[in-house]
Amino acid sequence: MKKIVFLCLALMAAALGFAQQQLATLNHNDSITVYYGASALQQAHAAAVNGDIITLSPGAFNSVNITKAVTIRGTGAWSDTNGTSQTIILNSLYFSGPQDPLHHLSIEGIYFLNDVLISSSGLYNPQFSKCYFNGNFYCRYQNDGLMLNAMFVNCFLTKWFASYNNGPTGANNTHFVNSVISDSWYSNCPDTYINCILQQEPNNDNMLRRTFQNCILFFNYGYPSCPSGNSFTAQNCIFINIYGGSNVCCNLFSGHDNHVLWNMCSWNSVFSTTGYYELIDSIAATCLGNDGTQVGIYGGAFPFDPRVSGLNIRRLNVASRTTADGKLPVDIEVVSDEAATSDENE
Repeated sequence: MKKIVFLCLALMAAALGFAQQQLATLNHNDSITVYYGASALQQAHAAAVNGDIITLSPGAFNSVNITKAVTIRGTGAWSDTNGTSQTIILNSLYFSGPQDPLHHLSIEGIYFLNDVLISSSGLYNPQFSKCYFNGNFYCRYQNDGLMLNAMFVNCFLTKWFASYNNGPTGANNTHFVNSVISDSWYSNCPDTYINCILQQEPNNDNMLRRTFQNCILFFNYGYPSCPSGNSFTAQNCIFINIYGGSNVCCNLFSGHDNHVLWNMCSWNSVFSTTGYYELIDSIAATCLGNDGTQVGIYGGAFPFDPRVSGLNIRRLNVASRTTADGKLPVDIEVVSDEAATSDENE
């Protein structure tokens, strides 16, 4: 049964008039507090404690440095055809988190417009799901600290710096699942990529100790040599030589003869011209991961899906003035992800 839940729904006369604005709800134990406007996320985070849940409406919010092990849920990082708009966080921000044995930072369904950095106090066991990082994601920048045991699922990262200039701190034991990394730099730490698509610098420093499984790798850089066969591990992967030079890493996996690997010459030989990184039919049918599903972000156990889980604040309307008895009418529509593609007739 598709479910649509209406919270705090008030029937308004048309003469009242409504204005759409940003909304953040803070769920603490059995109580819910609502904050309004561009600073709503800042206010909700200030009042939150570890384990609390912050739910954001569509719209753009001022950034806040996240220092608590909370869950923050947006409506999605990608707009869709069903009227659900993005939740956007403006300006750069820092992530850090206490080493709480009971709670960890969890972020879902948010478009980060600018850079994200890890603070000097570090970030432990965070999980990012269905997020779009439009700026740089710095795990170490200047004197910033360590991010440990991070998980990215169904995410898009424009530029990923596992460390800065291969410094001693940075990301350690990061796992990417069904995600896209447009540009990957400086990783001398062990990372795992499963059913991912990424532009990977093909030199030794940047592929050292990385593991790629059921992935699609490409690069646009003209390096004269390829990484050595033991600097990384690749299984059931496609390599696309976008650079095109016959003497530049034509066969990235020459040292991996015991694995199922495919080398392609062009982008169009792998991806269809429509859709979001969808494979052409022949590649999807023949280039299979070690689980029998297609390589790339639509295979594996977590095929790419931009829709968020749980409740989704689709519409928020706030009356432009109070009623005669001094109340400010608010109309909030909250839907489950099951109903995100429904016609709202139930």
